Amino acid sequence: MKKFTITLFWVLFIVSATAGAQSANDTTIKITEIGAKEPADTEWVKIQNQSKSAVNITGWKFFENGVNHKLNSFRGDFTLDPDENAIIANKADLFLKKYSSYSGTIFDSSWSGLKEDGEEIGLKDAKENTVVLLKYSAAGCSIGIAANLGNIGVRPGANFLKE
Repeated sequence: MKKFTITLFWVLFIVSATAGAQSANDTTIKITEIGAKEPADTEWVKIQNQSKSAVNITGWKFFENGVNHKLNSFRGDFTLDPDENAIIANKADLFLKKYSSYSGTIFDSSWSGLKEDGEEIGLKDAKENTVVLLKYSAAGCSIGIAANLGNIGVRPGANFLKE
């Protein structure tokens, strides 16, 4: 009986220690849309937690043009629930002024401008491990409309505000 109790203790300990523990490399945070053809001040990137668990992105960085850009919470918090979308905006106040009906989480960041003809962008965790890295091209964007990068193409008539 004592051996069973000790074994059960260790099984429960290991299960409880790993349940809910999710490293950045295990997440399914995706960049799903970009607003690269917006005026520079209102450019944005839409991310989505596609995992079945909440993911805390405190300390994460938006990577663009070879530079890591800090994320600051503008509206909402750093925990993205399953299927939750969030916007990383170049200038969150100007983004919200332009898209006042958007009610989701917004992170403020700062960059010089997304390249309309394409570039490599991504997200890095607090330890600067790359979590998401992708290249987009002009073919993956459309003027004034977001590109759905999950399918590497353009969603004609797409409007990211209607989720």
